[in-house]
Amino acid sequence: MRTSSLLTSLVASLIAGLSLAQTPAPTPPAVPAPAAAPTAAPTPTAADPSKLPVRERERTVYVPYTELEKVFTDGGKGVFLPYREFLAMWNELTLKREAEEKPVPVDVVIARGDYTGRVEGQTLVLDAKISVESFKKGWQTLHLCGPSSVGFAEVQTGKAVLESRSNGYDLLLPDKGQYDITLKLMLPIAQSAGKSRVSLSLPYAAVSKLVMTVPGEGLEFEVKPSAAFTTRPLGGQTELSAFFGGSSFFGGADKVPELSWGAPQGVTQMTPMLLAEVRLGTAIRAGSMTTSARFDLRILRAPMAEFKVSLPAGQELLGVTGENIKTWNVAPAANGRQQLTVTPDKPVKDGYNFVLSLEGAVPALPTEVKLPDFIVEGANYTRGEALVTTEPQFDVTPKTLDAVVRASTQVEVKDGLMGVGSFRLLKQPYSLSMTVEEAKAQVEVTSSTRFEVLRNEAKIEAELSYDVKRVGIFETRIGLPAGINVTSVKGDAMLEWKVVNAPTPNAATTANPADQPTNKELLVKLNKQTVGSFTLNIVGKQLRTVPTEDSTLPLFAPQGVARHEGKIGVGVHSSLEASTKTLGDAALEDVSELKPMGFRAANDPFAQAPGSTFSQPTTELSLAFRYRDAAKPAVLGFKSRDPQVSAEIMTLIEAKEQSTRHQWTIVFDVAYAAVDKVIIAVPK
Repeated sequence: MRTSSLLTSLVASLIAGLSLAQTPAPTPPAVPAPAAAPTAAPTPTAADPSKLPVRERERTVYVPYTELEKVFTDGGKGVFLPYREFLAMWNELTLKREAEEKPVPVDVVIARGDYTGRVEGQTLVLDAKISVESFKKGWQTLHLCGPSSVGFAEVQTGKAVLESRSNGYDLLLPDKGQYDITLKLMLPIAQSAGKSRVSLSLPYAAVSKLVMTVPGEGLEFEVKPSAAFTTRPLGGQTELSAFFGGSSFFGGADKVPELSWGAPQGVTQMTPMLLAEVRLGTAIRAGSMTTSARFDLRILRAPMAEFKVSLPAGQELLGVTGENIKTWNVAPAANGRQQLTVTPDKPVKDGYNFVLSLEGAVPALPTEVKLPDFIVEGANYTRGEALVTTEPQFDVTPKTLDAVVRASTQVEVKDGLMGVGSFRLLKQPYSLSMTVEEAKAQVEVTSSTRFEVLRNEAKIEAELSYDVKRVGIFETRIGLPAGINVTSVKGDAMLEWKVVNAPTPNAATTANPADQPTNKELLVKLNKQTVGSFTLNIVGKQLRTVPTEDSTLPLFAPQGVARHEGKIGVGVHSSLEASTKTLGDAALEDVSELKPMGFRAANDPFAQAPGSTFSQPTTELSLAFRYRDAAKPAVLGFKSRDPQVSAEIMTLIEAKEQSTRHQWTIVFDVAYAAVDKVIIAVPK
């Protein structure tokens, strides 16, 4: 190993140090002999060839080496080579070097080419930036590319000139220097064997870079002749990047490179796997039901060229929207259903979606409507959700749930609609139906009543606050307490009022309808269909035959309401003492809790509060009750209090000569109960 390396270094050093004389067998230069070898003969020179030795002798040759001293100190003695072999080696290397061809100079070259391309239909559009350099003064001609079907859409050559010839295109350069050429090339794309192919008839450059995008992902590319390239997915497309160098790729006019791409052959032979996710939004309106259905499809293993969806009967397809939809059409199918076929621009894989809009009729109410049931044909898996909304004037309740369960998803309310519910579709086929009825108004009422019990009558004042939801009302009915005589009704939304007989629930089953008690209702007609809040104020009275007769709490009962909560405060004449005989459905309440009804404070509960509609009270609040809905009223009992009489006597004595005159003035103070006579004991 050391001998071969040293020999190579020796030959290289001798070639560099000698002049390359054009002689058949040049004489090698003299090589100095070391002092340690005195027996060695003198080195022959080129000036005296006759002194060359006749017999073969060995020579010691010292090969230049960076660590020569170290080699000698380690006991090395150089390389021993017969001189004849050295001459043969010398002549071979020298004569071969002289016979080598000189490089042919080039006047014009394409230094670099950058190509950015995209596929538009059946055409590959390339934006080319080419750097050309001329090394010689004066006009020079560069053959740009050979004849082909390539088209030049745009050409920017600067001072250079592009000329078309029978053998292709030439570029004429006026002078020495560098030229930047910009071209827009149009190359046709051919289809064969399920692949797209394009011939890259491009200018031959020392280094060329090609970056192009092709619609679709998961594609396989092939370049002939072979060249290194990389691919990556890019937003539903595939980007190809390749570097080419000189004629090793472009080959020449008789060898045009070809680029091809397409779906992997192994994948196209597999059966597609289709997974479907369906999102339904159904709105039930007066006379119609509209549905928007979004289909999110996932395609695995192989692309699909079309998608088929089975639509229910009785539904009109208004339209299909989505990206890259080439065509869609509806045809009759079995069992009266319809079949929708959606065809994309090209076979798709991975993900695809589209949206359907349908409308169907809703018959006369009450009725049952079936929400559209879609079937994605060929789907290996189908799930989804359905969101149902309706107009406020309808009551919609689920009836049939087959392969459907309720979900907790919040239903978005818009366009004056209200949410019915959200449902999860577990599989196909599924069935979901709804019962649709005219909605009833949701009315909530809170009432505050003041009941003043006097000796001969009872005064009643009530304030009813309404909150109407969903559907407006034109009138309201209020069940009146027994024996009340309504004297006044006021309200901000009221048109008129009257007291009418209430319907008798059991009149048809009673032998003598006259035995049925006659209940009274207050019918209040509003000035328009009213939704929201309004207030009614009712004033009435009841007659009392004797001061101590029992009184039933006057509870008002609004009819057809979802909820009624009432409070009632009782004030009793000072001559009467009240007690609760039966509570009924009422409950005792703290007197101080009646302040929201218009009473000012607990210590003066019937004092007029700001904004109150009640009149000034004449009695002090002593009892309070609360009740809900149509409650059974409480009954109060009364007894007269004993009079508490005090008297102040003032005496005036007038003395005369014959007599004495006495005058008494007595001032009575009667508390609690009244008195109808007084008894006075006078002095004897």
